[in-house]
Amino acid sequence: MLLKDNVVIPHFKYGWIRTTDKAIDTLLAHALTSDYSQSNLYRKNITSIAYIIAKYKKDPKTLATHLARDLNKYFSRHMYNITLDVTYDINPQVDTEYDIIIDIKVNDDEEFLNVVRGLRIRDGNIERVLKMN
Repeated sequence: MLLKDNVVIPHFKYGWIRTTDKAIDTLLAHALTSDYSQSNLYRKNITSIAYIIAKYKKDPKTLATHLARDLNKYFSRHMYNITLDVTYDINPQVDTEYDIIIDIKVNDDEEFLNVVRGLRIRDGNIERVLKMN
């Protein structure tokens, strides 16, 4: 089992998530829809992809670095043996458009899972979430 002991993640449609692949998608969805300032109690402890994009939208390299750091910390709370890389690919035809690629690898002695998701950013906004595998 790749999830930490006794970790279950709530999902509005599926109930309690106990499988790693659905947990990764659900955690990413939570990070995409969370608001950095949604709670005074947990301020600075909320992982918000939208906040990171808004803060670093004009610098994809810095955006990828901060996103990797925050998502690594976020996913490590829920899973063992996680490796997470974030890269970017700038669209040469549209200078305000680029893709952020989030590559998540989780493994233990019995199981290995690789999930790759992309975010298409245009003019500082998330235009599309891409399922890349």
